[in-house]
Amino acid sequence: MTTNGSARTALFGALALVFVAACARSPQRLDLIALEGQTLSRAVVDQRECETEFPYTREEATLQAYAACLLARGYVSEVPLSASSGTKRITVYVRPDRTGRVASEIRNDITVCEGAVQKAYSDVSPGYSFARFMASYYTGMGPYGGGVNIQRGELIKTFGGCMAPRGYAVGGERHDVVPGR
Repeated sequence: MTTNGSARTALFGALALVFVAACARSPQRLDLIALEGQTLSRAVVDQRECETEFPYTREEATLQAYAACLLARGYVSEVPLSASSGTKRITVYVRPDRTGRVASEIRNDITVCEGAVQKAYSDVSPGYSFARFMASYYTGMGPYGGGVNIQRGELIKTFGGCMAPRGYAVGGERHDVVPGR
């Protein structure tokens, strides 16, 4: 009986440890590329400081603020965008073309240009909207499956067109904004 009791206690202890580990907060860690020669250790410090300022969440607004913090520190970063609620996020790479901006200014630019993306997403004909829904539905295995967004390229172009005059390069892939990488 003691052996069974010990085994049971050990099993419950192990399960509790696995549960606690699964619930632990993981860092945000958006993909980033140093533009100003930052070392790996500097990048880790910058990420931690930005995470402290913008605590982990899956909410898009906080992820964008975190990305803006990294952009202000001289990195190319991923930036998540949402065309509308209930649609799959679009992730773009953003490179600041000038330094000296604060995170709040960059965050404001992202917010304004995300509004242009949302407008482009909603300003389509009913037929196109239906085709977009059907493509997403069937490639995502249901209405909330996050399937293919047939408008993705256009939305990235819209975001890039809005961000360019503000001093940023935007691309759907890393190599679009960082030549040679």
